[in-house]
Amino acid sequence: MYKFKFGIRVYIINFILIFLIFGAFETIKSSLNVVFQVLLLVALVLELISPINLFFSCTIIDYIGITQRSLFKKKHISWDKVTNVVQQPANILSRISLGVYGTNIKISITSLTKDYKELIELILAKCKQNDKTQIDYSILKSVEEI
Repeated sequence: MYKFKFGIRVYIINFILIFLIFGAFETIKSSLNVVFQVLLLVALVLELISPINLFFSCTIIDYIGITQRSLFKKKHISWDKVTNVVQQPANILSRISLGVYGTNIKISITSLTKDYKELIELILAKCKQNDKTQIDYSILKSVEEI
């Protein structure tokens, strides 16, 4: 069983956002209306929960399948149920995103994951064993560019 968690970059980004929201709240709490203060307070509370969720988030590769787990949800696709492995659009921070599709379920894996290259190689090795799985091999080229 292999377990992959997010890299330190994700936590740093989250803490920067917490400080920005807290700074905005402290700056305007005496000058603006109550509605805006409540919205900032809600954003701050949600942003405080995010690092806790990220700490418990991981992608697990084992002989049965691939599992993506977080504090609030769990997704699992067994290797014989994987239909597609494709590169999908990513945001500025993650640069590359991989989509593992099963029947009525999708697991997205971004390059913000620690040891991303090893994770992609494990997924492709497992999926090559299933003839029904369609694999986008341009993923390997994109991973090499990281």
